[in-house]
Amino acid sequence: MPYQPPGSNQIPQVLADPDHMYTPTKMIPVGIIVNTKQFPDPSGVDWKTLIDPANRGKVVTPSALYSGAAAYTVGVFRNQSDLGWSYFQQLKNNDVMVVKGNGDVVKRVATGERSLGIIVDFMAFRAKEQGSPVAFVYPKSGVPVITEPVAIAKQSRNPAAAKAFVDFILSDEGQKLEASLGHLPIRPGIQPPTGRPSPSDLKVLSAPTEQLAAERDQDKKEWSALFGN
Repeated sequence: MPYQPPGSNQIPQVLADPDHMYTPTKMIPVGIIVNTKQFPDPSGVDWKTLIDPANRGKVVTPSALYSGAAAYTVGVFRNQSDLGWSYFQQLKNNDVMVVKGNGDVVKRVATGERSLGIIVDFMAFRAKEQGSPVAFVYPKSGVPVITEPVAIAKQSRNPAAAKAFVDFILSDEGQKLEASLGHLPIRPGIQPPTGRPSPSDLKVLSAPTEQLAAERDQDKKEWSALFGN
């Protein structure tokens, strides 16, 4: 059911659905977790750092076959002229470790088994808050962003309640609740979690939603061929 809740016109256009069939609820950037004992100054870390031969055998990534965020990242990277599918071939050549999910990425980097990992931001910040020697880098060249969108079923028996729920998520109160859970708010003007950047300061990497959906099965086939199951 198309619906445009109050405040949705403030959502970054690159993340919004122009047909209003769904509404993004938060920003969960995908970036790089760094072991600070091995990289005391992670400020210069970017996506190309992970394929640098100097970091061979030091990188871990979640599998696109198990992690939705990883699958989305693969789709977005495929559609970037300076990254493309060849980026993952270069990761493979650099002896990247592939694990199932983001939690395992945190574990491998926090323990020092690997120095760098691809991960969603809030998990890295939680690990740091719990005492792990890690930092999170938002690459300046850009980040894919998970938005955990909400939609209303066309056959909804109570569309008024559904709309009220969506309205709440986009309200100041709802966005402050997202921030309290460690997520970047999708709407501007809401204070992000402590120590996190303003969402407007991030360069968002994206691709047309229809294209990402059409390519998803092929992405997974090529991932499986490259890294196995």
